[in-house]
Amino acid sequence: MGLEELEKIAELEARLKQRLIIPITELKPASFSSIILLLVEDQEPPEPTVGIVSFLAKRHECNVKLVCCPRQGVDCSSILKSLRRQLEGKVKDVEEYVSGEDVVSFVSSITDSSSIIVIPLLK
Repeated sequence: MGLEELEKIAELEARLKQRLIIPITELKPASFSSIILLLVEDQEPPEPTVGIVSFLAKRHECNVKLVCCPRQGVDCSSILKSLRRQLEGKVKDVEEYVSGEDVVSFVSSITDSSSIIVIPLLK
């Protein structure tokens, strides 16, 4: 991962910490190879988030990677199964992952330069 990519990640993290939403106009028109949907706090993302991910994946003909970031002792299988059901038939492919303790390293390992990461804002 190059310095430019690390700077982009740092900028994204800063925006997320400030709870800013990245406008869709900031996304480059190039196709995505995959959309990574991070499932945090052991909750399903709101329906609008799933709808947007489905829309973008269909439009760019890319895979959706569901990444569950569980708390200690929490089973992600029901959340992953539910989201898979919602997305199957609407997107090219759905992959499921459960991250270990080091979420950043794990996500980096399944991400390439044309992936987009979606982190839903939960109530």
